[in-house]
Amino acid sequence: LPQVFALRPVYYREKASKMYNAMAFYAAMIVAEIPASLFNSIVSGSIIYVLTGLKPTAGAYFFFILAQIGFGLLVSAFAQFLALISPAIGIANLAFGLMISLMSLTAGFLIPKNQMPDWFGWFYWLSFIHYGLESMVINDLQGVGFSCPIQNGVPLGSVPVVVPGNVTRFYCPTTTGDGIIEAFAMNVGMKWPDVIIIYCAYLLFIILGGFACLLYTSDAADDLLCV
Repeated sequence: LPQVFALRPVYYREKASKMYNAMAFYAAMIVAEIPASLFNSIVSGSIIYVLTGLKPTAGAYFFFILAQIGFGLLVSAFAQFLALISPAIGIANLAFGLMISLMSLTAGFLIPKNQMPDWFGWFYWLSFIHYGLESMVINDLQGVGFSCPIQNGVPLGSVPVVVPGNVTRFYCPTTTGDGIIEAFAMNVGMKWPDVIIIYCAYLLFIILGGFACLLYTSDAADDLLCV
């Protein structure tokens, strides 16, 4: 967001000198963002993948990076769109923070989909965070097994339960990745469709940003970027 607003004086100067129109400037801004987004997604995604010990297969890794790249581009395009339609950086920051908070709340992690109230659950389908979360969780947890290693006679990460006879037993709360997927009401058939939706949403926000530039192209609208 700050970068978009920082470019406004440059745009005003170049527009006044008739160097290029709004769409040329917008296209350059979009293209310039792609290399940085790719680098950040690949580097940070690779580090996270190794450090967290996710599924050690090439297919799972490259799918994770593909989803990570798409999600990074989508968030960037969404932020740029909000910046283009906002008259001030304070309003853009407020709108971005509010929308990301709502999307995080309804992504299906903090509140599983099957536990959301009906009047609130519709936002689950609008939250692009849920598509990234669901695809990555399915990719790395489907078919994976877990166990609680024994240390000093007690399974690590286990849950103590008192059974009849006042005897304490320990059990692993999660033994399979499929159990986690089921607990969060995720659809295993949406692994690839979720990624496709992410990239389609990215293109959608690019198009909306372009329309914002065209609609607000006016000498009177000096508070907007593409004017």
